[in-house]
Amino acid sequence: MAFSEGYHRAIRDHLPLTRNQASAARSAIKEALKAVDRESRDLFLTSLAYANSLSQRKRIVELATDTKLLLGKHWDFEPNDECRAMVDTRNWMTHWGGRTKYVRDDPESLVWFCRHLELIAYVAILRDLKLTEDEILDAVGNGWVLENLLS
Repeated sequence: MAFSEGYHRAIRDHLPLTRNQASAARSAIKEALKAVDRESRDLFLTSLAYANSLSQRKRIVELATDTKLLLGKHWDFEPNDECRAMVDTRNWMTHWGGRTKYVRDDPESLVWFCRHLELIAYVAILRDLKLTEDEILDAVGNGWVLENLLS
């Protein structure tokens, strides 16, 4: 998960808001925070530095959606639902906090997550190396069909 998030941030990052939108929002929030105590204000102002960034889930979904668009019916994977389970499981296992209904901790699911994340990263890297869709499909087909990730 960390690799996929970091890869997206390093190679494909984009801001959810324009710099002007983010600046205007930060200014409005800073103004509103003037009315609260310093400790609360400092806590929230620190978080503002990272507010105009994609979440881990959005980054993983973008990469997975790109892979699904390429592989289509050959890959039984629904990016939004599957990535939510992966992110919620990762967050639960990392922080041992609240457990959502999407968390999976059985060995089969954990192996499944790892293998699909590997496929997602593989396709992203091949795309960023400027291989054509046909070249990527050949590479994936030659290496992944045998492992039953593709039908």
